[in-house]
Amino acid sequence: MGYVPIAIGKPRLKAQPLLPFLILHLLDSEPDNGYGLMRRIDELTLGRVAVNPNMIYPLLNRLDEQHLIAGEWVRPTPQRRSHAYRITAAGKAQLDEMRPKALQELRALLKAVERLYTECHDGSGDGVERHLVLLEDRRRKYFRDRDVAPQEQLRG
Repeated sequence: MGYVPIAIGKPRLKAQPLLPFLILHLLDSEPDNGYGLMRRIDELTLGRVAVNPNMIYPLLNRLDEQHLIAGEWVRPTPQRRSHAYRITAAGKAQLDEMRPKALQELRALLKAVERLYTECHDGSGDGVERHLVLLEDRRRKYFRDRDVAPQEQLRG
């Protein structure tokens, strides 16, 4: 088998496939700004999902343009302005539509991680590389099954 890169240190997952769903889900509970959403995602995922400003702000702009969220400028303090977002009725409908597929993907990811943990934890170590390859294959299939980027699916 070929070389499988393994990150040393704090493992992090890429959030891009589920990020539109996650943003709509978080805004469904309460309005927030981009920084607050990044902080909430970090807290919710125990720092294991990588979300940065270069990912979240363009997506927030697209969701706003698609009328799935609405943003307005607010002043939390006299010296500071912030763009606060809230989910719209169209965003709630999109969230309800996205939820079954997102939960299915999260369940599949959980199952794969549990298998990997069990494989590594039982001490045998046999097949760890095989499971890493299976995880990578699942990630590739996830993107291959989609003809468009996750953000573009929201436009439909």
